[in-house]
Amino acid sequence: MEHDFDQHVPAILKRTLGRDSVDWTRSFVDNGGDSLAVVFFIADLANTLGIELTTEAVLTNSLGQLRLLIAAPESVSTAAARAHDAAWTAALVPRQTTVCGQVPLTANRFSYFARRGRDFEYWNLSPAILRVSSGFSSDALERAVRQVVTHHDGLRLQLSHRDGRWHQRIGEPDELSHLVRVNFRGHSDSADFVRFVEAAIAQVFDGFSFPGALFNVLLVSADRGHRWVVCLIAHHITMDAYSIDVLLRDFDRLYRQASRGQQPLLPPKTTSYLDYARYSTEYWLSRDDVLSFWHELPWNRVRDVPTEFPFARAKNIEAHSTCCVASSSALTEAEFSGHGADANYDFLPVLLAAISRAFGEWTKHDILLIAVLLHGRETFLPAVDLSRTVGYICDFVPILLPCDQPLEAIHHPAQQQVAHARVAGKSYGVHRYLSNDRLRRQRFDSHPEPQLSLNVLPPRSGFEGEPSIGKKTEEFRLPPGTRPTTDRAFLLSGGVYFHADRFCISWDFSDQLLSKRTVDQFAQLCMTHFLALRQHVVARSQRAARAVSPENRDALR
Repeated sequence: MEHDFDQHVPAILKRTLGRDSVDWTRSFVDNGGDSLAVVFFIADLANTLGIELTTEAVLTNSLGQLRLLIAAPESVSTAAARAHDAAWTAALVPRQTTVCGQVPLTANRFSYFARRGRDFEYWNLSPAILRVSSGFSSDALERAVRQVVTHHDGLRLQLSHRDGRWHQRIGEPDELSHLVRVNFRGHSDSADFVRFVEAAIAQVFDGFSFPGALFNVLLVSADRGHRWVVCLIAHHITMDAYSIDVLLRDFDRLYRQASRGQQPLLPPKTTSYLDYARYSTEYWLSRDDVLSFWHELPWNRVRDVPTEFPFARAKNIEAHSTCCVASSSALTEAEFSGHGADANYDFLPVLLAAISRAFGEWTKHDILLIAVLLHGRETFLPAVDLSRTVGYICDFVPILLPCDQPLEAIHHPAQQQVAHARVAGKSYGVHRYLSNDRLRRQRFDSHPEPQLSLNVLPPRSGFEGEPSIGKKTEEFRLPPGTRPTTDRAFLLSGGVYFHADRFCISWDFSDQLLSKRTVDQFAQLCMTHFLALRQHVVARSQRAARAVSPENRDALR
């Protein structure tokens, strides 16, 4: 193996990195590689030598350490780790039966309760509202509701608070009703009908209780049953943003099958929310090897975000404003979501490096601590498939980056931390909130809390055309008090999304702590640095792609 390494790997590295020489004491990233180059390098190794490396191994080791990892025989500890993961893999094979029962609280629940306490009655998702097309069948809709709730156990989640603690369980499919029917005695084109629907939606939100159904479908009829509006309404704790697309697709498919008299048929179930909650916590508690990564981060250098109105800290900070910057550059949603021909680099590390540099220019700090909301579908064990699992699976993962260095220098640690967060990010909350080791929990609790957060909305493929049930509409407005609330645990809550084919970065903040002018300048800096670094990284990735041999490029496709 050592002979094969010396013969082939240096050439593969030089070709992938586009360099005449490499520094074996430095990491792949420090030698000029990025996430796309890692993919090419791993594929080249597999095709040339039959060697399989993980992305995390390439990004977190020096090239010299990688040489030892490839050339040395498997160690006893590595063999034990493989056996350990194999045992967990066997336990997490997706069940195709109906799942119900008690669900252990996951780390993201404890994190959420710590940030918001019991103030989450209106932590709601924006409802999906459809104006129903002609030929609608309310009976088919009722069957679709029953079938989608049976298939996705996360929709049957119930919470209760007793003995000073929160508890959650998955109910039986027929335990609660999830369909709410109301009738409007009048014409569906009138303003009164719009107000009636808005009031009905507010009533469903108000009806969320603990315990009780936290997902409902509201069916509003008008014009003596000739016009209908369908609203899918959910408390956010039942599902994250990623789940919405899964739910809408399956609900639409089941309605279409029921309306045609067909048997309900959905793709096979992925890992259930109950099994994920139970086994992922136990798995990460068994992984003590992740602790050193978290504790070695420079927590002691984190400083508070400077507020302009410090005395307002003791006052009500519910008043929030938003600054949004939209790019006029030719960014595509395919690039943003990591799919398609434009996705030739890893978007998130570039964005985080830009935010960190902008933060440093604003605050003059040398370290940024930001909580990044990852949507939790990354695979940490081979048998765990959450691609079609409906539930609130996402986690805030702390990322610490230098912010007093050039953009390219910040990009390297951003790549390393994002790669680790995608694989082992859940371990932070598990060890902080759920470990039986009191001293371990105390050490995690001593870490400063992030004052900035970033939510990168996941790829949403949407429907091809309109749903079978009807057309989406935005004519209805949610009454005050029922609108989705912003998580006010952070001084600055960032969001990244596409709107009207434009890439947007927004920051939600309290105008009792920060001025709009300050946040707007920060947002503009974030966009400016992102576009500059993106251009540099894309050009470098394209050079690396051209350096890969044609046969390996075809294999990657």
